[in-house]
Amino acid sequence: MSPSDLIYRLRKRLDDWSPILQKISQDLNNEVDIVKTAEGAALGGIDEATMTVPSKEPAFRFVLQTLHDAELVREEAPLVWAGEQRMERGTNNDSARMALFKQQPTQDFLEWLEESSEEEEIGEEENDDDSNEE
Repeated sequence: MSPSDLIYRLRKRLDDWSPILQKISQDLNNEVDIVKTAEGAALGGIDEATMTVPSKEPAFRFVLQTLHDAELVREEAPLVWAGEQRMERGTNNDSARMALFKQQPTQDFLEWLEESSEEEEIGEEENDDDSNEE
């Protein structure tokens, strides 16, 4: 199965599961758990047909992006996951989890999320400044 086939299947499944996942995902910790579940699937696979696809570049990046686009995880969830990976980097630099984290497409997506988050913060600060002036 190709990465694009995987994402197609993920989107189809999310059509059914998104409403349920959105209801049980009450806070950032739940959203981070969704990212970690995707990571676990990428590393060990949920079934034999898909078990190695998410670990191949750029599939995991697209899994993260699909979860974000489906509004199952906010920008902060993958960034918290990334922060945990960075903290673990010194102890387990050669692990499969670290290899997944260090994939360039994954890093590119995380960088995009960070920039997007910073832009939102700047916009919110400007709005706060505008409302304080009035």
